[in-house]
Amino acid sequence: MLQNLMKFIQLAQKIVPKRSTLPILTCVCVEDGYIRATDLETTIRMPIDDKRNYTLPFGVLKSIMKSKPQEIEIDLLPNRQAKLSYDGRDLLLKTLDPDDFPLLPKGNFKSIATWPNMTIKALGCMTAFTSKEELKEALRGVYVKIGEDLTFAATDGHLLRETRIKLDGSYEKAEFKGIIPVLPLDIVTRCAGSSTEVSCSKSHIKFTLPSEIEIFIRLIDEKYPPYEEFVNGEKENSVEFLKNDMTTLIKEAKEFTDKTTYRAELVASNGSIELRTDDHERELSFESSLPGENRKGGSERTGFNLKYLEKVIKSINGERIRWEYSKPIEASYFRGIGKEDEGITNLLMPVRLED
Repeated sequence: MLQNLMKFIQLAQKIVPKRSTLPILTCVCVEDGYIRATDLETTIRMPIDDKRNYTLPFGVLKSIMKSKPQEIEIDLLPNRQAKLSYDGRDLLLKTLDPDDFPLLPKGNFKSIATWPNMTIKALGCMTAFTSKEELKEALRGVYVKIGEDLTFAATDGHLLRETRIKLDGSYEKAEFKGIIPVLPLDIVTRCAGSSTEVSCSKSHIKFTLPSEIEIFIRLIDEKYPPYEEFVNGEKENSVEFLKNDMTTLIKEAKEFTDKTTYRAELVASNGSIELRTDDHERELSFESSLPGENRKGGSERTGFNLKYLEKVIKSINGERIRWEYSKPIEASYFRGIGKEDEGITNLLMPVRLED
């Protein structure tokens, strides 16, 4: 029981609120051989060797586990009192009625997929591209679509990542479409085993992890922006470069750019990619270049926010990257060249350049 409690505390601390207008949400509930915690949006449940029904304050349990006890015993006393005994110490506390604890999400959950670990990792990589703005609720999650392919998409309005995974015989094929909030996805990616069963109802998605851990996540009830037309087009111009060359150059250029706009200009020319940036307040102008290879098409002056550009470049797994572009007012694609980036498109919106 002690080991189960320790594991559960590590998982649940991400979702249990420290304070709540509903005090029961600051507790964990043990019921019929399971322990669970919830913030009403996400519920975590796992088996535990205890068939009794009771609640315990999460903060108290967490404090006890910090002492790394060798053993723990929970005695239920009259009048909703409980005594926790561990390593020669006794703690008496008041508990809340387990009947007041929120029920598991209702609905008929049907299996839609069994994903290998690499797919869960790909899903986890999407969270960095979501928005943090509360008014853009749909953008605060990862869009998941199962159809001919398995598609993940995430955007904050400035940059967008889409990952497409071809569904072969190792994947179950069931149609699904929904937006998964970011916070619980961190738990899923950290705890996933070699394979993860995925189920859904009308309002929730459920991940079944090793040790029979279940995570129920309420889907974001919003319509995701119709982004597909922006990532499926073709760009007439492209050039390739090394990831390390670009990250090194961006890091240096950021020191000499306007810290309000982080505006910079990229131009692909014969054999090189030029980067220019200015800081008018400090009367600074920076210009440098890196090698560019396999250039196709023409040359365009394209403006980017250096911080967003750096984020995109660093997120690419391989060492070689292809920049695909057309007009300066249209979004560019940055794609890794190699198997580790197969199916991944990074779209970056431009910024207006000064004449």
